[in-house]
Amino acid sequence: RLALQLGKFSRAEDEYSEALATAPGNAEAIFERGQARARLGRHADAVGDFDKALVLNTELAASGAFLMRGKARFNSGDLTGAANDFAAEIIRAPSARSARIWHIRTLSVLADNDGAEAGARKLLELEPRAPRAHAILGDVLLRKGDLAGGRAAHERALELNPDYQPSLQRLQQVSR
Repeated sequence: RLALQLGKFSRAEDEYSEALATAPGNAEAIFERGQARARLGRHADAVGDFDKALVLNTELAASGAFLMRGKARFNSGDLTGAANDFAAEIIRAPSARSARIWHIRTLSVLADNDGAEAGARKLLELEPRAPRAHAILGDVLLRKGDLAGGRAAHERALELNPDYQPSLQRLQQVSR
């Protein structure tokens, strides 16, 4: 566990694999090896570990397993699986900001612009004073072709934080 906490992911993976050779049903070790593998960019292996760990111990869901597995799935190209995991994390923890942002991003990549907009509006309900939430909605609306709505959302982000770079940059791009 120390190697994982210290960012020594290759060593952590090796140590967890050694431990699992003697205790193959240790869900926590499988889960943590999955984290190490994800950080090493071995996303498909990480997904496999997260799957096994969740089967062995459903309580790991409370540790953000759906979010972690969703990120690994996203990075391995399984966008539908990723969207489902992020949705499961949102159901488990409705105020899970990171899961909501990843879900919106994934839906956008899947070209589910209506789903992405619904997610962005929900994020905005939860964080009405967060410039990032307004900027995310603005980007989704721009992708949908709603130039006025996208601009308005980015302008609102700048009202909240006049130096918010993502909105400054996006409005410059839209003005060209």
